[in-house]
Amino acid sequence: MTLIGTGLQDNIKTVTFSNVPCTGIKISADLTTITCTVFPVAGSNWIPLVVDANGMIPFDESVLPIEIPLYVSAVTPNSDLNPYGGTFVTITG
Repeated sequence: MTLIGTGLQDNIKTVTFSNVPCTGIKISADLTTITCTVFPVAGSNWIPLVVDANGMIPFDESVLPIEIPLYVSAVTPNSDLNPYGGTFVTITG
């Protein structure tokens, strides 16, 4: 995954997409690009959350998100989920 911006800092602590953390965060020498690896996730909120040592870096709302079509053929388990979270769900498609 590559994020492009201006005035980035070299002290990025975390990058997440849809609550999934990126690994291997690298910031370019000119402080305009962040690259990292994120495992594919189902979901519609792919706005990156970037946090540096001073707090969250704002996302430019004028940038349109990339929409990726998703086909789901099964979700298991599909009943008796814990309403407070903690249930592991497998999504196939």
